[in-house]
Amino acid sequence: MIESTEQPPAPQRTAARPTRPRIGPGIAVAGLVLVYLGFLVGLSTQTSCGNDFGGVFEPSARFILAGRPLDMYQVIAGGNNAAYPNATGPVGEYAMAGVLGIGRVLHLQDQPKHCEQTDGYPLPQDSIPLHMWVIVIFGLLPLGIGIEIMHLLDRYQPEPLRGWQRLLAWVGILISPPMWDSLIFYGHYEQPLAIYFGLLAVRFFSERARPGERHRLPVWGKMALSGVLLGLALLCRTSASFTIIPLALVLLVDLARDRAHVAQRLGEALTWGVALTGTVVGILLPFYLHDRTHLVFSLFAFRAKLGIGDGSFWTFFVGTPLQARVQALDSPVALALAVVLSAVALVLGRVRGRDDPALYAVIAIATICFSLSIKSVWGYYFADPLVWALAWGATRLALRQRWWEPIIAVAFFTLMLLLTEYRISLAPPGGSETGWLRTIVLGESGAEFLGLFLFQLLLIVLLAQRRPHVAATLPAPVAENSVLSVRTG
Repeated sequence: MIESTEQPPAPQRTAARPTRPRIGPGIAVAGLVLVYLGFLVGLSTQTSCGNDFGGVFEPSARFILAGRPLDMYQVIAGGNNAAYPNATGPVGEYAMAGVLGIGRVLHLQDQPKHCEQTDGYPLPQDSIPLHMWVIVIFGLLPLGIGIEIMHLLDRYQPEPLRGWQRLLAWVGILISPPMWDSLIFYGHYEQPLAIYFGLLAVRFFSERARPGERHRLPVWGKMALSGVLLGLALLCRTSASFTIIPLALVLLVDLARDRAHVAQRLGEALTWGVALTGTVVGILLPFYLHDRTHLVFSLFAFRAKLGIGDGSFWTFFVGTPLQARVQALDSPVALALAVVLSAVALVLGRVRGRDDPALYAVIAIATICFSLSIKSVWGYYFADPLVWALAWGATRLALRQRWWEPIIAVAFFTLMLLLTEYRISLAPPGGSETGWLRTIVLGESGAEFLGLFLFQLLLIVLLAQRRPHVAATLPAPVAENSVLSVRTG
């Protein structure tokens, strides 16, 4: 995963292409879509309604559908675990409620087999067919994620991928086990929605007009839109804060380096910050005024109450005198680590501003801090860093020579997923296992922690090895009127 030492030819700035390249023969595209949808439908029939969706998110959605949306944060996992509330923001929950509502209009909840769980929340429990409907609808989000990554390919590659190369890129994005694990087996439908909002936000954040390029939206409008989208991502999933940290830091870099336009850069940063803060505060305020206690506990405070599980370095404190002292430190440590590593990556990578594509690598480094430092690591956590790593790979000028880099990224995070799922099957996080079983769990947790940390270091090294002229010789981006990259004809 090291850049070629050869001097890349200076890209020719040509007129913007009117349309994006085909992604492959029509029959191959149709086959890929059928396989993708077939996996969604087939695997969803085996999914219990008792996963995170059935235990937490669906009861909250039923509050919304019953006309009591501000009561959604009274939900606790399975109705009997006060330490595990609904940690999803209102935006993600309203999206789930909307899809559930349409399914109920179609009377899918009346179709067998029904979920047997009785939790006492408003409206009756739902059925497996309704759950399948929800999975299929939210399963369209990876298509949106793929479109954004293709947008990066077309924007930053001197020559866009075409035909079979483009089709294989789509396969790598869609057939990624961490995303499937999140959608199918855990029911975290808010996660791909948050990632999609994040990708859109970073696109608007990083797009500056270049010579010969026209934008319909002024810079301040793009920064405001980026802030709003990041606010929506954060209100889908609080882990989106790890996407915000590198962007905030790179704004400080812009202010420090572009002293000739300090007022302009400061205005852009304030526009972004106000839009982000205003979106979050404006949407959360009614919930805060109605039920402050449950809201604060659900979105911010509950992690400190959870016991230490496995998968990160915190598991090595279990059974020691320090266990009680460090139990509440995982979130602050994760955020602090993301700030430090992001700053190191920005400096060593000589990231020159918010339009530098290396920013995607810094975001990948920051998002790994979530699973690196949270007390209990689950397999679906790896979907976020995988997507950001693929996004950075799409911007690399050496992609054609280093075509195997995205494959390695998918394989690495899939391996982390398999290790995590095997560990969880041996000993659920927070369990009281002892003896050889505990030794195995410690060994696997150490492997996960070490693997993630080494991947972060690898990304930092690759950034540090970037040639300073690479960013300056990026090709002219394609026109903004080329919106969709899934065109088949």
